[in-house]
Amino acid sequence: MITRLTETGDHAGLSQIHRVMTKDGGTYFFGEPLNQMLIAMSDAEAGEKLWPLAAGAAVAAGLDPRHLPNLDAMFSHVAETIGGDLEGMPSVPREHFPFFPVRELLKAVWPLALICFSGRGPAGSPHLGEASIRFWPAIAAHAANALIRQVQPVLAPGVALTIVMEAAIYASKLDPTTI
Repeated sequence: MITRLTETGDHAGLSQIHRVMTKDGGTYFFGEPLNQMLIAMSDAEAGEKLWPLAAGAAVAAGLDPRHLPNLDAMFSHVAETIGGDLEGMPSVPREHFPFFPVRELLKAVWPLALICFSGRGPAGSPHLGEASIRFWPAIAAHAANALIRQVQPVLAPGVALTIVMEAAIYASKLDPTTI
């Protein structure tokens, strides 16, 4: 997300980003512009931000809207675990933990995501054209929406939503040069 702010020339947004170093030398970024990339600030943004799309998928998959996870609690969980043993792991029961922390998962899937954003598909598929970096969050949010609905038979929608949101929140804090 830092990359998006940089590449789109959002100097006002970049000025609100704070770099934090952990004791082990890790670099993380915090600031409202990063958070706002995940959360719709108006109805017009609802179709392009992760939180409304992911929450909508969880509700469509059966989650009572009154039981949506608390956004502030998810942001707090991510911030509190940075630099600790549970860094990159969601605040869900351990039996629902991903096999790897978010940073390791990103390292594995980011090359594939870049191929998708570039419009290139498997050999023999048509080239669909490159997506502007401006649209990457919306594209990823729509993919998360579909995934939350697809895993509903094996993963409760509220758990899936928490995993998706906390992974995205954590990823937004990472130094892109470490992925």
